[in-house]
Amino acid sequence: MSETYRLSFTFGGLLFPETVRIAKRYCEVPDWEVLRIEANGGELLKKARETSRYRFFREIRDRLSQAWPFEIDLIAREGIGARYAAYALCSRYYRLVGDFVREVVLDEVSMGNDRVDFSDYYHFLELKKSTHPELNSLAETTIAKLRQVTFRMLAEGQILEKGKEHRILIPDLPDALVRQYRAQGDYLALEHLLCKNAGS
Repeated sequence: MSETYRLSFTFGGLLFPETVRIAKRYCEVPDWEVLRIEANGGELLKKARETSRYRFFREIRDRLSQAWPFEIDLIAREGIGARYAAYALCSRYYRLVGDFVREVVLDEVSMGNDRVDFSDYYHFLELKKSTHPELNSLAETTIAKLRQVTFRMLAEGQILEKGKEHRILIPDLPDALVRQYRAQGDYLALEHLLCKNAGS
């Protein structure tokens, strides 16, 4: 059986501004407990409810726990390619998103197509149910939410054009970012970013 998919991204999307804020503070104080206290107190995340602040913090902390050091630094500095790094990180952490990009979006690109639609996503989920039984127990509303947030995340990561057409965008990746992923041997990240010749 394949590793269980994390499905906790349904309440948000890329959360880029919040991720930048937490990454920046983490570079200053690399102590998650200190940052948790600051987040709960409203110093890091400007959310009205404490439960919302904690939920956002926990999700972003868990994403960043999977990041390469260069990704955290790039996101914290909001350097060139920071949004791509945040998106690549999400695709790594939420394998459902990453698998959809690699197995559907990238496949459409390889066939010369420039769009994906909701039916592609639902078909992808149906195929995944045989190896990911956790998908079988999801309510229709949850499945719709997964689709909605997946497409939002891809739009915020500049992989899909915003709007109803869902046109695929081929990112103009900074050479330095590509070199960093290749230096780490992280060719999956390059595939999630639709990088041509990801393994070369």
